[in-house]
Amino acid sequence: DHGYDISDYTSINPEYGTMEDVEELIDGVHERDMKIVFDMVMNHTSDQHQWFKDSILRRNGKDDWYIWQDNQTIGGCISTAPNNWRSMLGNNGWA
Repeated sequence: DHGYDISDYTSINPEYGTMEDVEELIDGVHERDMKIVFDMVMNHTSDQHQWFKDSILRRNGKDDWYIWQDNQTIGGCISTAPNNWRSMLGNNGWA
């Protein structure tokens, strides 16, 4: 998923080290009078993220945090996907 299936926006993915590693990186960059930019993909969340769980259950005021659409009938068959878009990985974008 190339880092776009985010379930926690407050922790560092262990693949990239620890929070202490990140703080050391930031301090080192600042000591060299440079800035650092982190990629925040706030519009991508995992189905395991609490925001998604709350939205799908229509609770905690997050009903409209995602776009929900009823299933469609396509060619006489009920489709559970809202469209036929493919993911960047080549498979069904909704699977």
